Amino acid sequence: MIEVGDRVRRTVDFVDFESHVATPVPVSCECVVEYIHPEHRFYTIRVLLPDGRSFRTTEYFYPRGGATI
Repeated sequence: MIEVGDRVRRTVDFVDFESHVATPVPVSCECVVEYIHPEHRFYTIRVLLPDGRSFRTTEYFYPRGGATI
């Protein structure tokens, strides 16, 4: 089970507007878990891009609403 502060690796689709690339590019990045919902419905991670920038995104725990992996 993940905890706040854990470092995880995720592949995210990233659109780089500075290079004017309109197609999402999958980038494997290191991420830091910043928040976990008290009922473990979802968690928020800060994605650390290789160039030093970062952004946050939310991922859900499975199963969610009948979803399967």
